[in-house]
Amino acid sequence: MDSILQFEKAFSLTKQEDFLIAVPKLPQEFKYKAGVYQWRYRGRVVKVGIFGEGVHSSAYSRYSTYRSVGKALYSYLSTNKKQNGSVKPMKVLNEKLQQGESVEVHICKVPEELRNIDGLLYRVDLYALEEFYKNKNKQTLWLS
Repeated sequence: MDSILQFEKAFSLTKQEDFLIAVPKLPQEFKYKAGVYQWRYRGRVVKVGIFGEGVHSSAYSRYSTYRSVGKALYSYLSTNKKQNGSVKPMKVLNEKLQQGESVEVHICKVPEELRNIDGLLYRVDLYALEEFYKNKNKQTLWLS
């Protein structure tokens, strides 16, 4: 088996011009509370990330933040504006992509609730999944 999870393409991130990365709104069917995402460029995984690990983290909030940074990347990089974790990935896309090029965003939902198995409670470890997919794709990652 190539993957332990089933990823689905949600949309693409496109470099429109230098310092401007278009991040569309997350389609309704991908507004998951917890999961793993991959960015794929020319069929290769270049970034692996997770969402749902924090109180306010979800697929929607993750890509909403990427969208805000993608629109204002130059202001984040050219000033002392406070940077969040979305600035570095957007900066790397700006450096690696040519104008008009895109990365595909593939998302997989994972259960966020506890599971009772033989009387023991379990929760999916998002960090372990992220590490698994980073190791699996370490030769092609732009960001680790």
